[in-house]
Order: sequence, then structure tokens, then C-alpha cells
Amino acid sequence: MRNIRRYLRALTVFILLISALLPFSLASAQEVTEVSVSAPGEVNSGEQFTVDIVVNPATAIAGVQFDLAFDPSLVTVDSVAEGDLLSQNGASTYFSPGTTDNVAGTVTGVAGAITTPGQVVSTAGTFATITMTAGDGGGTCTLTLSEVVVGDIDGQSVPVSVVSGQVIINQTSPPSTGGGGSGGGGGGGGGAPGFTPVMDYTTLDGKFTDDITAESVDGRVALYIAENTIGLNRYGSRLRSITIMKSDSYPEPPENYIIIPPVYHITPDGATFEPPVDLTIEYDGSLVPGLLAKKNLVVATCDTSNNEWEILESIVDSEKGTIKGKVSHFSLFAVLAPTHPAHFVITSLSVAPGEVYPGDEVSISAIVTNTGSLTGTQKISLVVDAEIAETREVTLDGGDNALVNFTLTADTVGKHLVELGELQNTFTVNEPEASTEFITSNLEIDPIEVTTGESVTISVLVSNTGDLPGSYEVSLLIDEYVVQTEEIALNGGDSEHVSFQVPTDTAGEYKVTIDGLSGSYVVKAPFAIEDETNENLEMNIFDVVPLYNPDNGKLVAAKIVYELNKGYDVISEEQLRLNVFREEVLLEVIPLLKLSQIQPDGKTGEVYYVPSQGWQAGTYSFQAEYGTEGEGLIQLTQQEYLNVTPEQTTKIVSWATLLLLIGFGLIAAVVTLAIVLFRRRDMLRS
Repeated sequence: MRNIRRYLRALTVFILLISALLPFSLASAQEVTEVSVSAPGEVNSGEQFTVDIVVNPATAIAGVQFDLAFDPSLVTVDSVAEGDLLSQNGASTYFSPGTTDNVAGTVTGVAGAITTPGQVVSTAGTFATITMTAGDGGGTCTLTLSEVVVGDIDGQSVPVSVVSGQVIINQTSPPSTGGGGSGGGGGGGGGAPGFTPVMDYTTLDGKFTDDITAESVDGRVALYIAENTIGLNRYGSRLRSITIMKSDSYPEPPENYIIIPPVYHITPDGATFEPPVDLTIEYDGSLVPGLLAKKNLVVATCDTSNNEWEILESIVDSEKGTIKGKVSHFSLFAVLAPTHPAHFVITSLSVAPGEVYPGDEVSISAIVTNTGSLTGTQKISLVVDAEIAETREVTLDGGDNALVNFTLTADTVGKHLVELGELQNTFTVNEPEASTEFITSNLEIDPIEVTTGESVTISVLVSNTGDLPGSYEVSLLIDEYVVQTEEIALNGGDSEHVSFQVPTDTAGEYKVTIDGLSGSYVVKAPFAIEDETNENLEMNIFDVVPLYNPDNGKLVAAKIVYELNKGYDVISEEQLRLNVFREEVLLEVIPLLKLSQIQPDGKTGEVYYVPSQGWQAGTYSFQAEYGTEGEGLIQLTQQEYLNVTPEQTTKIVSWATLLLLIGFGLIAAVVTLAIVLFRRRDMLRS
């Protein structure tokens, strides 16, 4: 094995030496093969990054050699690895990483060759990948290629052009003064801020195997690359990393545009994507011109070869303050604000209908568009027959349009010219035709409440508002059914009342409709006297309330309240009695349902009870009973108890108290008598 390796190394060196010694005129093709350095535009101090040596063959090749010089005060080389250039077609290769000197700042003798007989490559690819680490300081590190030799399968060198590169080191923290290393780049495998390694998420042909989002250092730019997207560098090789940095150098924006800073530089330059990827930029709303609707902001990219800006199709999210565009290649990117002044254009003038009669309405409409970028206001005047009929003020954001409507009432017979801006149209008002036209109004229902058997009169006013005489049929609908119809003849301009007599036989509420006019009337059944004689008597309420003298707290009287389900005129006094007990011994029996007790409803009574010997200490109880001679006791209420203490007793009722009780009784009797008389009169009338 050791002999084979020694043989392959000797073979590679032989091919490259022979290629270098042969005259340029012996090359098999005169087209130039480009060897270039592909490096990130910017990295942060302490960040590890990769540099690709990319070869773009102009003819089939079989081997490559180069040296690289760098600034050792800014970067150090960690490793040199073979790329995919020579092994593209599955060929076996030999690769030597050369010698790295981080003191002198050189990598020398990097060489590789295809060892499979007859195999060559003619497609661009990465020959070598150099992993570097930025130091603590900042500055621009030049990466210079030298001793570049590219050979074909015959061992002949081919013409080459060499493109060196550079990387800017941003110092993110002060250099270490000893005692420890400086801070590194981004953590978590995501790279330093603004730098996103992507090689681990791509196949050899550049297809992304996962969704990737690359962000700028300030976090205001996000590049989203969806899975299965093809991303290639300018040499057609897969991408290794993506860098998004602010740029202080950029061309002037196009005319009538201003840049909403900052401008971002996305590298590697010339990288392409299929399909295009999403670039989202967060803009500073305070920098947007006041008259510009934020929805009119755009994303633009600059072609640095000719300093021309290209406007990309953009979507603005005003609430989030972001704008999104589709990106197919890397370059400079910025948010642009268009500043084209507002300019209003009127199109699509419409007049409908084209022919009308006096009194008819004409609708006139047009579309007004602001073809500028800035928001503006314009007065739109409708001109009819060379006179301004109406003026509207329209405010539109740039690019917006609105439908403007006007309505006219035709009053003059003839053809009329309509003008809106520079547009014209016409409408014609024709002579009115003689006709009959009937209108129904003034629906009246009399009375609106009747008793069954009575009739209801329903009438309307019918008018002929036309010019010619004619007849008209008026239909009366009761609850949506036609019940009567009348035909009326009227000369032009005349009016006449039409009446209907409607009998009633069923109680209820009825809806009346005549020609869209509606109303209602109610039919009630005759009044029926309720027979209470068959209803069983019941006492619904029986209650005892003590009444005290507010001056001395002595018990004055007991107020007995009762309520029946029948009136006083159905029950006799002898049938309803009040029993009064003291210490369970019957003291008195008091008839109830006296006129002096009855309340206005005829069923409720009140009795003020005072013992003839005055109140004595002890327990009083009260109980009402109802019964007849034939049936005996029918109902007996529960006893209501009243406890009287010695302090509350009084043996003699004062004259004032007695007069007060008598007064209450007389007033109640008078009121009750009046109610009885009115009630009997109503019953006799019925």
C-alpha cells in the first residue's frame, strides 16, 4: 500500500511538473480555465469559516495544484480538505493537503489528480476547502492564489485565470490581553451572527435536505430556504455557507425611489436558487415617507456589475413591519420607497339607464385610480350639459382605485351630455306617456274591537294618479285570504273611498291587508257571569297581627285578616265564625263577613278584636271555622297564638283607642257598601 501511495504521489507531481514546463502553445484548448477563491464577505472575530478553491474548467482536466497566501495576524488555517471537483464522476483521486505555515501565512503544495484511467472532469466544482478561524482583531484579510497549475489527461497544462479573494474580519470584542482565549462565533452549530453554515444540509448537487433560515447580524433580515431547493455558487457547486451583512457601499437608487436603510450584502456573490427563496426584511417605519402607504414598499436587488437596481415582487405586512420578496441570486438587497407623486386617472364611465322619463333616476359611475406611489386627494366633478352637477373628493393610496357613483333625477326632456374628467357619455329623457296609475292609501278600520255578531267597516282611498281614465280592482284580505273584492272606475287625477263591511262570528284577532296596507281588529266573545255557587268555599288566608300603643308599648288590639275564594254575597255570616280562646278556654264567638269587615275585593275581611275585660297576661288563640246546618263543620283553620305579657296588658281600652277602631270600621263599611252597590248594578245590567 505504501508503494502504491508513493507511486500515485509521484505520478501527480510528474503530471503537474510536465504541465508547468510545457509551452503554453501546446495546450489542447485555448479557452481559459478559472481558478478562484470563494470566501464569505464578512466574518466576526473568533469565528470559524471555510474558503473554497473553485475551478471552472474550460476543457477536460485531470489535476490541479496551487499555493495560498493569507494574513496570519488576522486568520489561521485549521485544515485543508479535498472538494468534489475531481470525484464528480465517481473517479478515484489522489489529494495532498500541502503544507500549512500559520506563522508565514502560507499553504503550499496543495495538489490533486484523478487516478482512474481515462477519467476527466469538465464541470465546475470545489477543488479544495480550507477551514480557517478569524483572530481577535479586525481588518481585511487578502487570500492570494499562486503557483496555480491545471493539467489535462495528457499531462499538459491548460490556460488558467486566477481570481484571488478576501474576507473582512469584524472585531466583535476587544482582543484578549492574556489569561484566556477570545470569544468565539455563534453557538449551537448555527455559526456566528450573520454567518450560516449550510453544507451539512445540502447534497453534492446542491439540493437542500432540510428547511434552512439564515439571519443577519442585527436579526432584521431572514432568508428562508425550503427543503429540496437547489442552491449553487457561481461555479455550479453546492453552497457551504451564507453570510448576511450590512453594506455601507451601494449605488444610488432608481429615479423616484429612496432607500430605507440599511442595505444588506448577501454572499457568496453569484449564488443562485431554484426555485427562488424567501427574503424577509424588517423595515424602520419611521423612515417611510408620510404620504406613502407602507403597502407600496418594495424589495430591490442591485446588479453590482452595472449598478442597476431591480425591483422584486414584494409582499408587505404593515402590522409586523416586514416586507418579503423572492430571491433567485445573491447580491445587494434593500427596501425601496417609491416617491412617484399622486396622479389620478378616470376610466370606465358608465351611465345607466340610457333612456329615462321625467322623475326617473340616472346612475353615473366611473373608476378613479391613483397611478402614482404617494397618497393623494382629488376632486372629481360630474358635469352635465356643461354645468357642474356634483363634486366628490376622493383620497387614494398610491396604486389604489375606487368606484365613484353619482345619482341624478331626470327632469328635463331631451338628450343630456355627461362629463367626468376627460370622459363623456349621454342619456336621454323621453316625453312621458299617458297612462293610468292607481295608488291605494289611508287604510281605516272601525271599530278595532267588537263583540261577536257586530260588523267591522274597513275602507281605503284609491287614487288614479295617471292621465287616462281606468278601472281598478280592490281586494280585501283577512288573514291572507281574499274575502271581498270591489272594482272602481276613476278618471285621471280622481280619488274615491272604497268600503267593506265585514261580519264577525268568531272571537280572535284578525289581520287586514289591502294592496300592501295592513292593520288588525279584535273580536271578543260576549261577557259571561261566572257561577260561584257550585264552588267549594275555602279560606285562603287567616292571620292575626297584634297592634301596640307606640307611646307605652301596651297591647291595644289584635287585627285578624282573612281571605276567601268566594264573595261575601254568596256566604252568610252564620256560616263563618271567629273563635277566641284564652288559655284554651273559649272567650267569644264573633261572626265574620260583616260589611264593616269586607275589603273592596269582596273576599277579604279585617276584624279588630279587643277583649271586653281588656287584655290580660296569658296566651290567646284565634281560629276561624266554616260550616252549615246541613253539612256541619266544613273547614277549621289552624290556631293563631298571641302571647301577652303583664307589661303589655291593659284592662280598659282608652276612648281614643276605641274611637280610632270605630273610625276604621266605619270607613271600611262605607267603602264596602259603595263597592257592593256598583257591583250589583253591573250585574243587573249584564
